Amino acid sequence: MKNNAKKFKQKRKWWYNCIKFLMRGRYPKPEFKYLGKKPTNGAIILSNHEGTDAPMSLELHCDFPIRMWGTAEMNEGLIRLYKYQTKVYYHEKKHWNLFLARLFCLLASPLTYIFYRGLKLISTYKNANFLKTIRESVDAIKKGENVVIFPEDSDGGYHEQLK
Repeated sequence: MKNNAKKFKQKRKWWYNCIKFLMRGRYPKPEFKYLGKKPTNGAIILSNHEGTDAPMSLELHCDFPIRMWGTAEMNEGLIRLYKYQTKVYYHEKKHWNLFLARLFCLLASPLTYIFYRGLKLISTYKNANFLKTIRESVDAIKKGENVVIFPEDSDGGYHEQLK
């Protein structure tokens, strides 16, 4: 018997789905390991981050609805994103030379900003605004989306294994 089930797609804007289609070759489908049943709707998922690989693999290959937590700087304007990417992401976490990180981010930050607009990240904060994160997460779960949290402390960089 032929399986006529339609393949699941995240609810994203059409232009974002086009970008994701072009990126599929860069991020092959990972092996998903579940400690219990595979999530369907309204779950909290803990995942290792390991740079951009894990979030992108989840976005491209998850066959259930997800919303990911992401640092607020990724959602709060191009200048804040540029500062975050150059100093924190590329220099401190990925150990790039600061000058090269700044140069690279002149091109990368505008593209990343557009990309993160389509991703529908839930902004995370390190202050009292964390309540916004909790509220938006609860709303997403009520709508049947699964919330992905990356619990690792990545201040010293990303690790292959969750620490």
